[in-house]
Amino acid sequence: SKDDVIKVDPEVHKTESYDILSHLEDGRKRYIEVKGHIGLKAYAVLTPNEYELAQMLGDDYYLHLVMNLHLDEYEEVDTTRAVLLEFRNPLKTMRVRDTGGEKRYILFP
Repeated sequence: SKDDVIKVDPEVHKTESYDILSHLEDGRKRYIEVKGHIGLKAYAVLTPNEYELAQMLGDDYYLHLVMNLHLDEYEEVDTTRAVLLEFRNPLKTMRVRDTGGEKRYILFP
């Protein structure tokens, strides 16, 4: 739960294949990949690096799928109606499809 989080590093996305690193009270780390969609699209596309990291980290890897985002009149993202779905170890808890040509992996709830 978020009560167990003692520190969050939201800047790791600049150098790593995930977006957020959470440090938990018990010493574990939670590696979080965030994917967002305009509207109600319930899927995520992972790059080969993201996929490999998810395989390696297993239960310590989380996918946060943010959907129902909207654009306001200034083309800015409006999050007021956003829905967050959290998947722990998404390669086990979601359906995975290899896209074939350009190497990407699509995950569906």
